[in-house]
Amino acid sequence: MPEEKDLSQIEGESNRLRRRAQSVLRSLSLDAYRTESNEIVRLLASWDVVHQATVIAAFHPSRTEPQLQTLLQSIAHTKTLLLPRVLPGSSMELVQISDLHQDLHPATFGLMEPRLILRPWTGKSPDIFLIPGVVFGKSGERIGHGGGYYDRFLAKHPNSLKIGVALNCQIHKGDIPQLPHDIRMSYIVSPIGIFPTGV
Repeated sequence: MPEEKDLSQIEGESNRLRRRAQSVLRSLSLDAYRTESNEIVRLLASWDVVHQATVIAAFHPSRTEPQLQTLLQSIAHTKTLLLPRVLPGSSMELVQISDLHQDLHPATFGLMEPRLILRPWTGKSPDIFLIPGVVFGKSGERIGHGGGYYDRFLAKHPNSLKIGVALNCQIHKGDIPQLPHDIRMSYIVSPIGIFPTGV
């Protein structure tokens, strides 16, 4: 277990990497987002891991995340698609979505979330999670926005395959320090390929 000084250093390095990636993401053109997102969608849509899954948890992207809407709509029509809804107390729940246009509304942090009228999912854990982040490492490390929502939630689903979804600029080639509660990804999917992490 890292000592207190180590925890502070890890958090400082994570914040530095997060700010640098966020700056690059804000500078990307719409064409770059579109091109890279389309390639990520193509890779995911043709991947056997996605084909074999029956219950898929994913995310509705913000402006600076890979734009997966076409893939999400396809999953909603052919499989069970679950999207997160943020709850009071820094927690989340999953909700089944059948139609991206009818079942979502603007909510916490300006993100599109399942409407409150929709009940939370109580079925089996997802076969796979498609997970957003700000920075990813080739060994499965992930830096999110700093709230810890995903790390706490993913810890409840140890048997689900965890797949980080990233634009090229979000892949960090060096070491990424991790806190004890940080959850590593099993795969990273970016426009240049699908990378197993060994997790």
